[in-house]
Amino acid sequence: MNNFFIDEKVSNKALNAFFRRNSPSGEVHALHVLHHGRTVVRFAVPPYRIEDKRESYSLSKSFTSTAIGLLVSEGKLTLDARIAHIFPDKIPLDPAPQFLRMTVLNVISMNTGHGRCVMHEMNLADDPVKAFFGIRPEYEPGTHFTYNTGASALLACIVERLTGMRLLDYLNEKLFGPLGIEGVGWMTMKGGQAQGGTGIQVSCDDIAKLGQLYLNGGVWNGRRILDRKWTEDVHNPVSDTSMIYPSPDWQEGYGLHFWKNHREGYRGDGAFGQLCVILPEHDMVFAVQGMIGDMQGEMESVYDLADGLYGADDEKLFIPAYMPVSSPADDLSLWSEKRTFGLKDNPYGFRKVEIRPVESESVELVFSCENGDIFIKAGNGIWVRNFIRAQKFKPYLPNEMCTDRKLDCDFSASYRIKPDTAEFVFRFHNCPHTAVWKFSTDDRKLNVDIGSPDFIDRGCEHIEGEEL
Repeated sequence: MNNFFIDEKVSNKALNAFFRRNSPSGEVHALHVLHHGRTVVRFAVPPYRIEDKRESYSLSKSFTSTAIGLLVSEGKLTLDARIAHIFPDKIPLDPAPQFLRMTVLNVISMNTGHGRCVMHEMNLADDPVKAFFGIRPEYEPGTHFTYNTGASALLACIVERLTGMRLLDYLNEKLFGPLGIEGVGWMTMKGGQAQGGTGIQVSCDDIAKLGQLYLNGGVWNGRRILDRKWTEDVHNPVSDTSMIYPSPDWQEGYGLHFWKNHREGYRGDGAFGQLCVILPEHDMVFAVQGMIGDMQGEMESVYDLADGLYGADDEKLFIPAYMPVSSPADDLSLWSEKRTFGLKDNPYGFRKVEIRPVESESVELVFSCENGDIFIKAGNGIWVRNFIRAQKFKPYLPNEMCTDRKLDCDFSASYRIKPDTAEFVFRFHNCPHTAVWKFSTDDRKLNVDIGSPDFIDRGCEHIEGEEL
């Protein structure tokens, strides 16, 4: 299928309004719309690609929920099963009584009784299940909603306990394979288990397929994957969220790791605008990937696009361009010679950096680390694709996503030069974020300021060095 497809009946005016509604608070990177099971809109905005496998944050929860649904469909699990019975070897000798009464339904509806998210402790523990049982709930299970990514991590551990397989391996066999989805990744906790509530790496197409499976009542190409009852139950609110959140689409209630929408249907969603929206009355599925701050505004734009998707109009289609940065040739000459700087201790493990002009339109950064060099190439006025493995280089959410391990980083880079300053822009293909690294010199001193238009936790905001 073409990487850029818009059905001839789709209204340019409606698509333009969708992008305008989201542009003040961020960027739409990829969009896939299915109507009556058929693709009517499918494209990504360069330099992004529709097939990019991107971290989708809490949209991961809906995939983990689906794994639980598969176990229920297979008769291997019931929602009233007690957590203590699933992990009798993990629970403390003298457990908090809440743990003895806690059920799978309490966990998947975010009603464990904890008053806060416990993911941080689980993520960093050698045994995340024992870490979960080590944090006493403040409330009776089933009586108090807390958006708790640790609950999702526990679901991942349940899947692994009952199947003897890693969560991703189980989903590859039972879900992704039948749906024709390949190459999914999932970040893991220290103990090696999938994070469950975050960290999945999927494409916009993958998200659309998940949504269509639910819209089809669990059937894919004539084959039943999930019980219809599961697909009907996931969006029925178990938890009352009406007094917790200020936005309408977060007040309608939380089901089995899916949110009920306030205008129609239900959804899985992830931070910064990752959406899988199922609209049964329209018979539509919307998959969106981007970097969007106003997710209520994004949801309203989805509803409006669904209502006005078709119609003849004279508007020219306007799709925002995420252009590379550039400098005039005269400015490029300011950093035309190779420069090498020794770096002070920093969380990235970089000991030295060389800035190497390679050709008229590109520069190469070479970071020296304990285990070798990392090469990054950036274009002036053009994007250059890079694949590296580095520690803390890729933007991440604080706490839930923190890790000292080296991670794969897939990004496009461009640069511009100003007097005493070289600015590098990195647009990541395997997460929603953009990072900006600014190298400035004063005599022989180097200062690297690291920021992001996303205003997320970078882990390190400044590196210092001296020219060698």
